Amino acid sequence: MKLKVTEPPTCSHCGVKMVAQELPPINFSDGLGWGTSFLWVCPSDDCPIFRKGFYKTMENYGQTTSMRAIVEPDSGLESVTPAFTLDKEHLKDFVKIRKEYLESVHEEDLPLGDDDDDEWPDDDIYDPSKD
Repeated sequence: MKLKVTEPPTCSHCGVKMVAQELPPINFSDGLGWGTSFLWVCPSDDCPIFRKGFYKTMENYGQTTSMRAIVEPDSGLESVTPAFTLDKEHLKDFVKIRKEYLESVHEEDLPLGDDDDDEWPDDDIYDPSKD
């Protein structure tokens, strides 16, 4: 496979140089892989995608996770991937927000269950180009 992006690109959202993140060896045909051995990932905890992603995933899915900007090296396409934080203060704030959120909604309104993935409306998909 020929790679279109062979040198670390800069994140289009924050300007930080991306790092290569090795991927597990998952067969692409199972729908879980990207068809490449690594992705370019923005490492910045100050990137707007990462910071705003916590609010997006809390609002849409009730989860305390975020996203990181990625570039697929084989195609050059930009996208996002789920990401967690090791920033203790940031995580502590979102655990508090999640608790308040869960206390404020009815159980039937929570986006839970493993059979509803295909039913999410298109407007719930995060579009990094709208930052």
